[in-house]
Amino acid sequence: MNKVNTILFFLLCFFFYSKGQSIKCVQIEDTFLYITLDIRSNTSYPINMSGVSKSFKINELSKDSVESLISSFYFNSYFVPEIVSGYKKMLFECLGDSLGEEHFKKNLLKGSQIVSELERRNIKKKITLKSGETVFIQITKIKGKFWEVLKDSPGISLNSNELNIAKIKEIQKCYVPLEIYSYSKRCKIQ
Repeated sequence: MNKVNTILFFLLCFFFYSKGQSIKCVQIEDTFLYITLDIRSNTSYPINMSGVSKSFKINELSKDSVESLISSFYFNSYFVPEIVSGYKKMLFECLGDSLGEEHFKKNLLKGSQIVSELERRNIKKKITLKSGETVFIQITKIKGKFWEVLKDSPGISLNSNELNIAKIKEIQKCYVPLEIYSYSKRCKIQ
């Protein structure tokens, strides 16, 4: 009977552990360029889109229109959703309710801290589109842990300043920062 109890215990542990971490949330550790596009126009609301990429060349961005800019940007980049509100939502999606709550309580300000560091340590560039919009670009080299999820993941948090990612065919995978170890302005931008 003792052997049966031990087997049942391990099966229960496996069951609860498998419920705690979603298989939809692959965790990776890597170095990327974190890029934010702040698109301004006299005729519409601002658009803010972010992504990570292994390399980034401003001259490879299409400057014809907002749609072509976004398409060319995500051709070589992965979408990063709004970090502050998205951090908690993704914790619960990937870790489950109890582990997500525990991790969030220990890291209440993590999303805000990431945004603050990205803001402090970026290179700023500016381009103008042929359609008249001004695009302010911020670039920071970062190293850390990310969740890699599909764009239809329930953990993705969007805000009203972002375009609907369901309509952007170049976006398939999203990278959500879990923890960033280093931030640097030192990166090659062409």
